[in-house]
Amino acid sequence: MNTQTGWRWCRKCQGLFYAAGPTRGACPVDNQTHDSTGSAPYAMPYDDGNAPHAQSGWRWCQKCQGLFYALNPDQGTCPADRQAHDSSGSAPYAMPYDDGNAPHAQSGWRWCQKCQGLFYALNPDQGTCPADRQAHDSSGSASYGTPFDVPTTATVAPDPIDVLAPKGDGTGSAVVTVSGFTAPTQLTATLSQAGNQLRAVRYYEAATTVTEPLHREDWPPAWLPPGHPPNPLPLATYTEYGEAKVDGTQPVSVSPGDTITYVIEATGLTVWPPVTGMLNIKGDGWLAPIAVPVSVRVNPLTLTVDSSPLTIQQNNSGALGLQVSSVSPQTEQLTVSGFGTGVTTDTLPLLIPAGSTVAGALAIHTGPQTPVGKVVDFTLQSGTALQAGSPDIEVSVAEMTVSLTGPLIYAAAAGSDVSVPVRVSLNETTENTDITFSAKPPPETAKPPLGISQVFSLSTRHFELNNFSVTDLSHLPQRIERTKNLDPSGSTTETLVLHVSDTAPGGQFTVTFAWQAFNGQQTGTFQVQINVAVRSRTFSWNISSGGLAALGGAAQFTISSDGTTRWSGYAHNSGVDNYDWGFSAVIKPQNTETPVLAVAHHGHLGAREPAASDQWDNTTPPQDPDPNRVVPKVPSTGPNLIAWHFDDYATATATPNTQYSSGIGEFLETALVDIGGFFLGTTPVGQVLGVVIFIGIEAGDLLQSGSFVHGARIAEGILWVLGPSNMLLALAAAAIGEIGDASHEIEQADYDFANQVYADSEGKTTLPPRENILVTNTIGKGNRPFTFENFERKIVMNMGAISGLKNGITADTDVPGETLIHELCHAWQLTHNASSPDLLSKFLTARFQDSAAYDYGPAGPSFDDFGLEAQAQIVQDWFVGRRKRNEEPPTGQRMDPASPYYRYIVGNIRLGQYDD
Repeated sequence: MNTQTGWRWCRKCQGLFYAAGPTRGACPVDNQTHDSTGSAPYAMPYDDGNAPHAQSGWRWCQKCQGLFYALNPDQGTCPADRQAHDSSGSAPYAMPYDDGNAPHAQSGWRWCQKCQGLFYALNPDQGTCPADRQAHDSSGSASYGTPFDVPTTATVAPDPIDVLAPKGDGTGSAVVTVSGFTAPTQLTATLSQAGNQLRAVRYYEAATTVTEPLHREDWPPAWLPPGHPPNPLPLATYTEYGEAKVDGTQPVSVSPGDTITYVIEATGLTVWPPVTGMLNIKGDGWLAPIAVPVSVRVNPLTLTVDSSPLTIQQNNSGALGLQVSSVSPQTEQLTVSGFGTGVTTDTLPLLIPAGSTVAGALAIHTGPQTPVGKVVDFTLQSGTALQAGSPDIEVSVAEMTVSLTGPLIYAAAAGSDVSVPVRVSLNETTENTDITFSAKPPPETAKPPLGISQVFSLSTRHFELNNFSVTDLSHLPQRIERTKNLDPSGSTTETLVLHVSDTAPGGQFTVTFAWQAFNGQQTGTFQVQINVAVRSRTFSWNISSGGLAALGGAAQFTISSDGTTRWSGYAHNSGVDNYDWGFSAVIKPQNTETPVLAVAHHGHLGAREPAASDQWDNTTPPQDPDPNRVVPKVPSTGPNLIAWHFDDYATATATPNTQYSSGIGEFLETALVDIGGFFLGTTPVGQVLGVVIFIGIEAGDLLQSGSFVHGARIAEGILWVLGPSNMLLALAAAAIGEIGDASHEIEQADYDFANQVYADSEGKTTLPPRENILVTNTIGKGNRPFTFENFERKIVMNMGAISGLKNGITADTDVPGETLIHELCHAWQLTHNASSPDLLSKFLTARFQDSAAYDYGPAGPSFDDFGLEAQAQIVQDWFVGRRKRNEEPPTGQRMDPASPYYRYIVGNIRLGQYDD
């Protein structure tokens, strides 16, 4: 039964009252609060049907806190105000009868027919009734037993319980442990469930006595070699232990410190969905059992594994055939565990669509140190363990092994060679072979390419066995002793030489070596780390105001090939005037596609300030009380851009500019105009002019006013867009057709509409989250939308008038929604193309090129071989059913799975895979 704790006996009036509330009620003896001194803790059962030997109709009075019987017309007398009891807010309670069915209850409680309250009647003092301030009157009362507050004294694990019954015979089990007992008790376990497919059994250790020949570990020393035991061996008696089980409803005695194991067994389950029930663990004397939910599932998967023997050499691969059938109403995921040391797979997880059968092969890979012999049993899993049986898989000795004999880490400079020694060994083989080496540099997505070239002293080596004869090989492994170019151990040491390019950036790089032999049947890889020395270029300037001003100092900007920078300097004022001053410099590479670097510092100098009174260093920013000071800051991802283009910056030109007697706002405005001057007149109008990475100043401060949307403004004929990584993108203002004034998150209806293109069969989208896509009513020249990523890492789609409509899909060119589909492809590109740090500038440049940028030609090349606009046009044309570019009206089927361009939808767009 379910109970409420917190009830106590009042030693003055003998009544039962609720003592866990904010007030202790009113006692009729002295009109003061109840006094629970000497009371035991009690628990009142709720009237919820779980207390069959109890009387309903009892309630709590919210005035006096006492318990009274509320089903009589007379609601009794409350000592708080001598009026009727008030049960508003009370739960329904059931008072147990004193009939022996409540072993942990106190006898002697009665109902008073005058005040309707419950009181303890076995004391000489029968208490005080609030009806007449005389003794309580129990005439007509039943005998009641008030339950003591006895806590449940055990824990059950797991909770809840999940039983997996494999499909077929419908049997399964789950182990449940009960522990944490604080007092001795008699424990039972019962299961409640619709039907009769579950039962609880208790496992225990059963001892048996056996008579056997004396075990070897018991032999005396004289019997051990070189001695001999007698024949026959003498007999001895041993005790063996095994598991036995009994019905869980049979009581078992437990004590503190014990742990009892039950097993939930399921039989005959062949249905879906799961069968549910409740395990009730009950201790003698507990007020209520521990109730734990039980869910029994028929395993939705039937797994068949190829039983044919499979032998895989060390450092090699093999395939294990399997077939999985599912009755699940949802997609299941198959995973693997327990392969053992040195054995892996890259086939799983395997997705099993609802109600389908999937046949395939599990690719199993071994390493050079994988133990020879049988592969330990492994488990294929889908949510809960599903045993795959015992496939016959064995690992054999590799015919060839290659190991690294030199260090794992090498130091190198750009333009130098790195020598890596390796040992090649032939093991169990009787065949001649060639071995070929290759090297793979680290991915170029992480940082600029290492630029290694494979200048090997050994690229292919031929091993030819010497002729030899052995008359009997039956007792020996068939192992070669020498080859024409191996040492007596069957090995040779070779040196692989890598050349690091002259333009390699500084930093740590991991290079993977691969080798193959025996016509590709033997392969392997190993890795080394190459630490390339960092190169740097320093720009230095003297700060001098000229004329009558007395400003002086110096500034330095150092850029390194690993992408780090240092912007530092100092300034002093030897004159009698105060100065707000600023210094900026532009580092302009000769390559116009490389982002420009802009460094800037602004400060204040008082009259006759000593030398170096204003210092800055981007690695140790000074503490400055001026809230307008812009603290030098290196952008978080800017260093990747800087490392990528270091060689361009190493030969760049730098132009400084000093300003004084200006406030911070004027300085920022002038700096923006000065930097923009490097672009105007150098690039045709209508294209992106360049990208500027700012160091030492927050780029966002340059756009404090004049914004058409958050993070953009026009200054001196240039549209400046605030991008990520402290970058500004400069776009000729003439390329903007109309500057808007509104922006909002993409509408949910538009987002859902687009996902018929960008989501897979399960509805998983590869678009960025809806809250990360903003739509504005700005539009490019010629009514051309354009898209960029802003400083908040949100995608901004400038759609013009379409953006102002709710559900912009309803207004479009030829087919509703095609412009939306096109621009969202750019959002997709910005999300999934991480290989180029220059993507943002390339992106906007492509958008404002002529229409040739949108041409894509026949299907066939890899998706990343198409330009950015061509990719978006492919997606748009497939959506509307155009068979080729500029086909008006479309003649094909919309979103046609038979289209030759559909391969890019399912193989790239819906997988979020930019590179093939």
